[in-house]
Amino acid sequence: MLSQSDLGSASQGYGLIDNTVSQTSGGPMQKLSPYNGAADNVGLLDTTKRTIFDSSSQPVTNGQGVFNLKAKAQTPPGSQ
Repeated sequence: MLSQSDLGSASQGYGLIDNTVSQTSGGPMQKLSPYNGAADNVGLLDTTKRTIFDSSSQPVTNGQGVFNLKAKAQTPPGSQ
């Protein structure tokens, strides 16, 4: 999988996409590229530890980040 993929135009694939970030105070919390895409644009999901949210090293109180796992399976020929 590439570092970023558009599942709308790809025949198959999977990845993560940021949904929401919030904090009571501090930060601000931010969604990071390539996970901050829109619609069907997803970021890489593999075994490497990656940062998907950040607060620019600023402390936050009650910080929360929500992400979605999106996948698209290839449609077998003749099944449509």
